[in-house]
Amino acid sequence: MPHRVIYASRSLIGGWGPDLLSIGRAAYRRNEEMDVTGVLYFDRLRFFQLLEGPERGVCLLMDDIRADSRHCDVQVLAEGWTPARRFAGWSL
Repeated sequence: MPHRVIYASRSLIGGWGPDLLSIGRAAYRRNEEMDVTGVLYFDRLRFFQLLEGPERGVCLLMDDIRADSRHCDVQVLAEGWTPARRFAGWSL
């Protein structure tokens, strides 16, 4: 059964640009390595992300996310087990 975390954070990157591309590229690679799928939403002020997959992978990614200096005020909105992945084909 997949583990799921949904979080929100406040962006410190100031909008679209190279930092956002860097986040997307790194997330794609790292999520794929950890067998984690999900979806990322960015509105220039906040990030919202749903991560799902093996508990270990999701927790390791959340540790990295909390330590990332490109955003702050990381708030976990929901966490727990889910019967199935909702974004099985999405790496972000």
